[in-house]
Amino acid sequence: MDTWTTLGSGVAVGLAVALPLGPIGLMVVALGRHDWPSGVAAASGVAAADLTWAIVAVAGGALAGTHPLLAGLQTIAKMLLVAIGVVLVARGLQQMRHRRAPVAAMPTAGQPGRAFAALYGLTLPNPLTVAIFTASAVDMGLRSNGSLLPHVVFVLAVGVTSLAWQLVLAATGRHLLSRTDAMAGGLLTSAAGLLLIAWPLFR
Repeated sequence: MDTWTTLGSGVAVGLAVALPLGPIGLMVVALGRHDWPSGVAAASGVAAADLTWAIVAVAGGALAGTHPLLAGLQTIAKMLLVAIGVVLVARGLQQMRHRRAPVAAMPTAGQPGRAFAALYGLTLPNPLTVAIFTASAVDMGLRSNGSLLPHVVFVLAVGVTSLAWQLVLAATGRHLLSRTDAMAGGLLTSAAGLLLIAWPLFR
């Protein structure tokens, strides 16, 4: 498994978990609009949660890769990623069709530490994030041949990609979502789904 393939996989997964626009993303947008330091802290909290799951998932994938009897999990993992992708595309299309934008409570600005902790805690238990990371890491772990480098590259790519997108939301999200919340959210969610459907291209 070469470094560039692993890097592409990490970027794809980082975008897949970050692009769907729900309450978490809207909180980052709101904080970035009203208080830039809190927006950066919130974006960092979301990225830190994604990074945490990436580390946990690749560790589990590496362990799975050491057991030949678990090789069948690779096919299941890829099928799960494609299934999640189909669900995300359907959700995005439905959101655009019904013009329903996600709703988020307005967070308190001016307290970066609390913003980081709050967004980290809210992102960490997201079942969609857990499922995507678990499936992708198991698939990668069973193809890494015990090498540590692919796991490091994957984790760093996920973390950097997630942070970059969250900072984009914090900085420019208010312009992106000013009048087209449902349309923009639906397009981003569908894009995330297409990335997962195209997962075989990153292997």
